[in-house]
Amino acid sequence: MNFIIMFLMPSSLLLSIIEHHPMWHNIFVTIIFDLLRRGGQ
Repeated sequence: MNFIIMFLMPSSLLLSIIEHHPMWHNIFVTIIFDLLRRGGQ
């Protein structure tokens, strides 16, 4: 769980860039959900 928090905090700095690139936003969200699924198992 700490890994997810440490991953999200620096990633939040990239939100401004991601918002300007919808394609990267979709990839970012896909990676987040994939990590959450792997962490949940």
